[in-house]
Amino acid sequence: MYLLNTLFVHGINLTLIFIFRYFIESYKKSLFKGSYLLSPYGGKPTQLNLNGCVSQ
Repeated sequence: MYLLNTLFVHGINLTLIFIFRYFIESYKKSLFKGSYLLSPYGGKPTQLNLNGCVSQ
């Protein structure tokens, strides 16, 4: 019974981590889409570098 409980809790933890990472990835993607939409080049797909410069 104890083993079953630990497996259950571990499964819940893994599921939470997976969901959390999925949300972070989708959040990043939506941020990138937002930066595409807000780019001053009118919808041209510009990508922000790490230092903040816009590369085309």
